[in-house]
Amino acid sequence: MPRCAELLAAVALVCVIPACAPAPENSPSAPAAASPAEGSARPLPGAPVPADARPPARGPARPDPALETLFQTSMQNGARLLRERQFEAASLELSKAVGVHPKHAVALRMLGTAYAQSNDMVRARRALEASINSDPMVPGTHYELAQLAMAQGDFDLARHESDRVLLLDPDNPKAREIVSISLFHQGDVDGAIRALEPIVRADPARINARLTLALAYEKKQRHAEARDLLRELVRQVPNHGEAWAALGRVSAALGDTAGAATAEATVERLRQAAAAPSAPPGS
Repeated sequence: MPRCAELLAAVALVCVIPACAPAPENSPSAPAAASPAEGSARPLPGAPVPADARPPARGPARPDPALETLFQTSMQNGARLLRERQFEAASLELSKAVGVHPKHAVALRMLGTAYAQSNDMVRARRALEASINSDPMVPGTHYELAQLAMAQGDFDLARHESDRVLLLDPDNPKAREIVSISLFHQGDVDGAIRALEPIVRADPARINARLTLALAYEKKQRHAEARDLLRELVRQVPNHGEAWAALGRVSAALGDTAGAATAEATVERLRQAAAAPSAPPGS
């Protein structure tokens, strides 16, 4: 029995020693390390932040009165100069307006018009595209870009923008004309004829539509119909070189040598007149 008592005492000592050892640093029972701000009150997660600790609220920036005055003045001057057909001066004024409000759709469209009329097609296209990005729901801006693209020979863009006009304004005859002309230049001659014939019947004054329909008839070897259209066109626009050239070709195809010779002579006269230096003002 004394030996048993000694063994029991040894077992008890082994069980007590771990309980008396310090807990490992990362043990759940280890006390949390004191923070530099120990003793200071901490807000509970989700608790409202005191008003005096919040950053001051910032409302929308107030417009600068001087810049707004500059914008309004530049828009008024630009509109007046466009009416007076002083396009380079208009582009300078409208550039000031766009400098104040770079995404103002109306200012950008007016600037694009001024550039186009000044024959600065690259900047005109850039301004009109920026206007559409700012407000894509204005049919007139799409139409202006379509006209510009057609003048540059970009008939894919011309048709794309005209189709966008028709989505917004389905009965727009000018957009339908550009789509029809674009069909011809994209190689769909039959589709162009179907689209152009009602346009020309409804409004014979549509010069581009009449010329393109005549060219489409020429492609399909419908020379007599093409000649009739072209004769009427050169009566309307006597200095239309492209129409006279086409009239010479179809007249020759029909065996009308006199008509072909007259047309060719007129083309040469117009070419010489265009190449001649213009007389100085007041001479």
